[in-house]
Amino acid sequence: MAITTHGTIPYSIEDAYVYPYTAGAPGTGKDVVGIRRMEQTLSVETSEHRGDNQILASASSLNFVDIDVEVGSLNLDAVAALSGGLVTTTGVAPNQIRTLERKTTDIVADMQIKSQTTSKDAAGGAFRLEFPRCQWRSGPDYGMADNEYPAPTIGIRAVPTATNVLYRWIQYETAVALV
Repeated sequence: MAITTHGTIPYSIEDAYVYPYTAGAPGTGKDVVGIRRMEQTLSVETSEHRGDNQILASASSLNFVDIDVEVGSLNLDAVAALSGGLVTTTGVAPNQIRTLERKTTDIVADMQIKSQTTSKDAAGGAFRLEFPRCQWRSGPDYGMADNEYPAPTIGIRAVPTATNVLYRWIQYETAVALV
């Protein structure tokens, strides 16, 4: 049996889109401009059944996936889609002002997020991470410092879809656009 190699050597992160839910399904995608990092951490709950001073049985369940999204460019629409808030624009170019305002009473819609990179294997494929249903968890964490570019981080949590899907890792033999 031949081993397929497409998309098996992903390198870096090249693109990401967030899709805010509307009417219970992912809506129009918003480019996460300047994506720097998307890191997943699985939450696994393990229960042990003990007796006779030993483990008689052990069972684990996958509950959710925490995802940290770090961006190098402030696309306020993408940040709002990930962490809530309302983006407004006032003025006329070249003097427009865009504002992201987040209130404690804001309800953050579920979202879907996808990221992708081309693969460095000989086939020229791509590797994609997809989280079909996510909810805001934290952030955006942001700071300014001397001689540094800010890189806001937003925490989201992948939760099961109606069909219990938490995430997908997808390998493409031929790289295709994310959107």
